[in-house]
Amino acid sequence: MEPIIALNELTLKFGKSLALDQVSLDLPDDAGLVGLFGVNGAGKTSLLRCLAGLISSFDGRIKAPDPGSITFLPDKPFLYQFLTLGECLQLFSRLYPDFDEPLASQILSRLQLDLDKKVGECSRGMSEQLHLGLSLARRSNVYLFDEPLAAVDPLTRDALKDMIQEYRTPNSLVILSTHLIDDMDGLFDWVVILGHGRLVANQSTDSVLETGVSLEVFFKETVRALAN
Repeated sequence: MEPIIALNELTLKFGKSLALDQVSLDLPDDAGLVGLFGVNGAGKTSLLRCLAGLISSFDGRIKAPDPGSITFLPDKPFLYQFLTLGECLQLFSRLYPDFDEPLASQILSRLQLDLDKKVGECSRGMSEQLHLGLSLARRSNVYLFDEPLAAVDPLTRDALKDMIQEYRTPNSLVILSTHLIDDMDGLFDWVVILGHGRLVANQSTDSVLETGVSLEVFFKETVRALAN
């Protein structure tokens, strides 16, 4: 099966610092929901930004859909603080031809977000829900989400996990970076682990669980092996 994303010896440096070190990776069309794991500084954000077309000064090769067909959600809020949530819907409609405004309204209503509230009046958790909800309303083939669940409480996190599965474009690829591994069983179809900028695991979730360990244990054992 032809991979939807393929990396060949992707290497990225920031000055003398090596962010990505010869990462070669294939993700098949049916990879589904991919969990991108790694400790802080492992290279997760750098990898997502390269895939999104936001970084071009790298060595190696990337095969990926056109950046215009990719939805990238960074780990920091980007919406203007003075806009109301309703105005954010209108802004996304103008900026992105693939944005489904009725679907976005449905998602924000389900999240109980007030369209008359200004972005600057939202808590960090509400802002995270808003950004994720708007991103899910784009009808993209590939979604790149950088730590989208970090600032919400466990109950809201569970609701957002369900919504990612429900509202993403059918048969799309989702790559979601997170450090919340112990709270992610059942979400991911595929697992990618980075360590010190290098690829250390790339396999289906089923192949991990068949060994009799959870994703959390698998991640910890993989990271510990790097230190030995």
